[in-house]
Order: sequence, then C-alpha cells, then structure tokens
Amino acid sequence: IAETIADRNSYGFRPQRSTADAAAQCFGVLSRKVSAEWVLEGDIQGCFDNISHDWMIANLPMDKVILRKWLKAGYVYQSKLFPSLSGTPQGGIISPVLANMTLDGLETMLAKRFSNAKWTGKKLQLVRYADDFIITGYSKEWLENEVRPAVVEFLAQRGLVLSQEKTKITHIGNGFDFLGWNVRKYNGKLLIKPSKANI
Repeated sequence: IAETIADRNSYGFRPQRSTADAAAQCFGVLSRKVSAEWVLEGDIQGCFDNISHDWMIANLPMDKVILRKWLKAGYVYQSKLFPSLSGTPQGGIISPVLANMTLDGLETMLAKRFSNAKWTGKKLQLVRYADDFIITGYSKEWLENEVRPAVVEFLAQRGLVLSQEKTKITHIGNGFDFLGWNVRKYNGKLLIKPSKANI
C-alpha cells in the first residue's frame, strides 16, 4: 500500500532508493543554468515522535485495528515498557513506513497549491528523504511567504512542526547540507560532495 501512494520524489526507506538517488535528484533539479537559485531546507522537529495517531488512523489506507495495535504497542527501554501516546514506535520496524505514509502527499499538495509554478518560472521542486527535504524556488521571498506557510499547514494537520532552528532558506551559491552531502553552485557548476560533518 505504501508504495502505491508514495510521492514520486520521496527517497527514504523505500525499495531501490537511497541517499545517493536523492543526491542525484538534487543534481537534476539544481544543475542547469536556469535552475532555481533558492532552497528551503526543511527539518521536521521530532517527526517520528510527534505524528498524530488520530491523523494516521483517519487517513492511512490500511486496516485500522492493526494500525491502532502498532501505534499503541509502546517501546521497551531498560527493561521497562513505555506507552506510545503520539508518534510511531521508536525503533519499530514499521515506523519509517508509517512516517513516509504520513508525509506522502506533500509533493501533491505543493503541485496543486502552486499548479502554475512550473509555467511561471517559479521553479518549484521537492526532494524528500524521510523527514528531511528541500524545496526549490525562484526567490527567497516566495519560499518564505508562500511555500513555507503551505508546508507548515500540511504538517500541522499531522501534528508536526518545522524546526525553527534547522529550517532555513539558502542561496545555492552559499550551498547547503542534505543527507550527508554538501550541495553548492560555484561558477555556474553544481558541486555535490560529502559534507564536512561526514568527513
């Protein structure tokens, strides 16, 4: 079920997809002379811990009895059982799939909300790996004043918020780190190399 509803540019915890594929998509989106020069670096605060159980039960296309059992299973830490009141079970094998299913639809929402963005030169693109994502755009102001509020609204419905400290809008000339890679345009050429934190 998860694969049938997955966003096209979602790369995390999916078959035949990896961080290298997400980096390749970044290259495809940002390497041309006419590519967007601004990037919204999105970071969801405590994504796995804060996803709304009510939202998942109401919206995920799967058996609700099984889903409720997964969500209420809790977790064991130092030989003690802790209940799960929100989010997906920590370390659970199903947690990444549930998180992906919760975030699937972001790409569709952006395409609907900004349906003319590709044709008006706004250069809207999304690349997502689990709860980390980038959204490209033609200007810092457009990303800040129109795109970011749309993302905030999408996440709020799911009990999630963007991290104020880690979410930022960056010019491609200054570069940004994404999934262990540093992505930067220098003299018209896009460079993708391991980030300093990963060396």
